Amino acid sequence: LVGRAVAFEKRLAAVILNDGVHDFHAALANMMPPFLSKWVDEGNDEAAEAVLGLLMAVNTQTRWAVRNGLWALGIDSPSELARAFKAYTIADVADRITTPVLVLDAENDQFFKGEPARAAEAMVNAKTTLVTLYGADGAGEHCHMGAASRANQVMFDWLDEQLDTQA
Repeated sequence: LVGRAVAFEKRLAAVILNDGVHDFHAALANMMPPFLSKWVDEGNDEAAEAVLGLLMAVNTQTRWAVRNGLWALGIDSPSELARAFKAYTIADVADRITTPVLVLDAENDQFFKGEPARAAEAMVNAKTTLVTLYGADGAGEHCHMGAASRANQVMFDWLDEQLDTQA
């Protein structure tokens, strides 16, 4: 409508956080030696990127995480990437989330250990359900790789419950 603002509210019926993350930067910082995080924060990019290069050369997980992050965010340097991750947190908005939320956790998550529980605890005004999927079921790795059918079963069963109660 020209010249007139129309306000309306949209509400999501449900939200699923498949391996929920409270603070992406904190998770990354936990994977790095403390001195390296300090160098990145101080802008000592030359030294930080030399160490990151060494870490990437010997650690497949680090190499994948940095390369994927650079690609996904369209960023050119690992130091810039680490600083950009500071924006990826729910800390300032978690208490405003009121939609029912399923937070999945992987028992052996190599990237975000503990983050799903932090995310679930932070959403104090939402009905949150935290479900840990286990290695014994093949679902204990990040995003439940190796057991997508188990993860899907949990997600769709939860969605069925949520959508039934809202009908």
